Amino acid sequence: MKFFNRSITLDCYTSDRQAYEHAKIQQAGKFIPDWWKSLPRDATRPTMRQCAGFLDLYKRSFVLPLWSDIDVSIAGDQFNWQYHDQRSNAEKHENSQFGEWINEEEVLHLKLVSPWSIKCDKDVFFQWSDVTWDKERIFKYTTPTAVVEYKHQHATNINLIFNKEKVKEIRLHHGTPMVFITPLTEKKVVLRHHLLPESEIEKMFTPFPAVSIGRYMKAKKHAKKKESKCPFGFGKN
Repeated sequence: MKFFNRSITLDCYTSDRQAYEHAKIQQAGKFIPDWWKSLPRDATRPTMRQCAGFLDLYKRSFVLPLWSDIDVSIAGDQFNWQYHDQRSNAEKHENSQFGEWINEEEVLHLKLVSPWSIKCDKDVFFQWSDVTWDKERIFKYTTPTAVVEYKHQHATNINLIFNKEKVKEIRLHHGTPMVFITPLTEKKVVLRHHLLPESEIEKMFTPFPAVSIGRYMKAKKHAKKKESKCPFGFGKN
């Protein structure tokens, strides 16, 4: 019976055929870096191959890969970006949204507008974290950590913080793993993908900007109120 189903389903929706065919959200195990694979298997000399924290991260997480090449250039106060697919979007937040945490003399912020929306059938939290093990040793950009849920909000936009000292010009390649999505639950998570017309996706999901916490909490409270009915028909309507 569906009521007793203990697994969790993540439905991933996009209207971008290229993302659907070549940049699906997938199990993190498919993105294990080559340097790790080349480590010796000799158990008498411990390496990262025996690191339980690394193995569990890639075993339990999902990865959202980049859906198009994007060029980023920084020259003084000039900050430019260009997707190769000529249609994807990015946004730059005002520094006032970050307070003193952002210093434009040192770093710059860019939000990649993801073509994917996620819907979860249960109210479960997921941790977003940077895919540090797939990067160069000297990080040119980072993805801030966060905790999200996909039952009441569905966006998967990626915030990036670029190090101005390290980045003058950089190309992020299609397929690059951008973020770990780690379920904060022991239950099995089933991943499904759907390609739909943009008009249908717009009807399914109402966007909630990160700064609009009031709208998000109001919608979540309303949804929880509707869900509070007894599944067997008892209680108030």
